[in-house]
Order: sequence, then C-alpha cells, then structure tokens
Amino acid sequence: MKKTIFLLLLIHVAFSVSAQIDGASYNDMIVDEQTKIGNKIVGFSTAESNEDMELAHTILLQQVDASIAVIQKLGAWKGDGALQSSTLRLFNFYKSIVSVEY
Repeated sequence: MKKTIFLLLLIHVAFSVSAQIDGASYNDMIVDEQTKIGNKIVGFSTAESNEDMELAHTILLQQVDASIAVIQKLGAWKGDGALQSSTLRLFNFYKSIVSVEY
C-alpha cells in the first residue's frame, strides 16, 4: 500500500515538473522575442548618424513585426490566451510608437 501511494506521488510530481518545464519554455520564447526587440531599440537609440538611425529604425520595425508573427504562431498556453494576448498588445504598442513617433 505504501509503495502504491509513493508510486502515485512520484508520478504526480513527474507530471507536475514536466508541465512546469513546458510553461517555462513557453515563457522563455516570449522573453527571447522581447529581448530581440530590446536589443534593436538599444541599437536605434545609440545610432549616431541619420543614415545609421534610419537603418536601425527599419531593422527595429522588422524585428517587431517578426516578433509579433512568432507570438501569433505560438498560440495560447493550454487554452489560456492571457499571456499571448498581453504580449501581442505590448509588441503592437512598440510598433505604434516606433511607426508613429519616429
């Protein structure tokens, strides 16, 4: 009986850990895209000439668009689209700021 309970507990823990890894991977993909955008923002903000700034602006817009596409393809996490939706709103905010303000 004790062995059965221990085995069930072990199985439960194993499935819980794998679910956390999947959740962590999902989050890591979002963070990776956020980091890519952040790096392009830094490149844009440190450009010294008009030509460099225009190029960095174009690269930044391309990265934001690419990151939006990645997050759209990623889909909702186990049927819950809250994180995906929030990320898309943030990335679209970046796009509007970069497109309109600059």
